[in-house]
Amino acid sequence: MSEFNRMTVVAAAEVISDTHSHSDIDVLEVQWGLEDRGGGGSKPARVVSLSKAAVEGGHKVHTEQGLVSLERTVVETALANWADVQEKLCWRKLKAGLRLDGFEVIEPVDDGGADKKLDSFIS
Repeated sequence: MSEFNRMTVVAAAEVISDTHSHSDIDVLEVQWGLEDRGGGGSKPARVVSLSKAAVEGGHKVHTEQGLVSLERTVVETALANWADVQEKLCWRKLKAGLRLDGFEVIEPVDDGGADKKLDSFIS
């Protein structure tokens, strides 16, 4: 069973789309071994592609924290960009999804901790 529900994963992919350029997403796809998934030219198509890859599960990727599931990596990447999207719908959806997954969302007071890992945002 997945650690996160589909709404959480899709919202996290939307946050990534809102906070990263096409080139930045290209880099993430290569780092995560998704360059052959055909994300499409539009940001919504890339959200779909990234979400599907994460939801399918089983895929582990290299991150600063070690070998981590793609699903968790997508959520952690989205949380690292909270300061840029805290007023957007995708951020509210991500928080709601995390609450449904049983996490308590604790938003940092300032953006000095924008690079904190997932465990510092939810408990």
